[in-house]
Amino acid sequence: MNGSTKFRAVSQFLQGSDETTAEDVSSRYNRGMRDARQILDQTYLEMRWRCLSLAADFDRIERATGGADVIANDPRLANLREAMKMIGDQSVSRAEFLQMILSDK
Repeated sequence: MNGSTKFRAVSQFLQGSDETTAEDVSSRYNRGMRDARQILDQTYLEMRWRCLSLAADFDRIERATGGADVIANDPRLANLREAMKMIGDQSVSRAEFLQMILSDK
């Protein structure tokens, strides 16, 4: 479906045309989009690498001189720990919440 056809379908829907439903617009718009399994298949290795990299960063900090104190008391690391907890929470918009946690205040 080209851009003008999508625009026409959305316009008809918004104008209340009887011949176009929300499902029609959604199915036409989403036809080229990947499903959840395809997204996971494509991004899993990078997601896994980011988790391993962050864990390794924490390990390096902790093993360095003064690391235990930094791990326990640095507010930036406290923010990262809170952010990691929120990644598994399905009740919030993760990216938005993490951005608020990690933003400079």
